[in-house]
Amino acid sequence: MRQDDLPSRWRARLAAHLAAKGDGPRDQLSAFDFPPRAVEVAFVDGSHARFKYAFWLEEPALRELCVFTEHCGYIVLARGAVESIQEAPL
Repeated sequence: MRQDDLPSRWRARLAAHLAAKGDGPRDQLSAFDFPPRAVEVAFVDGSHARFKYAFWLEEPALRELCVFTEHCGYIVLARGAVESIQEAPL
């Protein structure tokens, strides 16, 4: 999904993340927000995914995780489907 397609339930969480970084009040990502790291996800069914130039956030109240990637969009995942998620070198 693209930035404009991010579900409204995630917009406040993203804005809080950006504010915590000291970037002031904003709710849009820029290229500078994506670190030179990967996010690796292992799913409970044995599947896995690796996203470059990405970061992830968790929203416990929604029981969801969201992976934000610079080039591949944003991916919302059900927390129960994810066995593990971690940052890794590129």
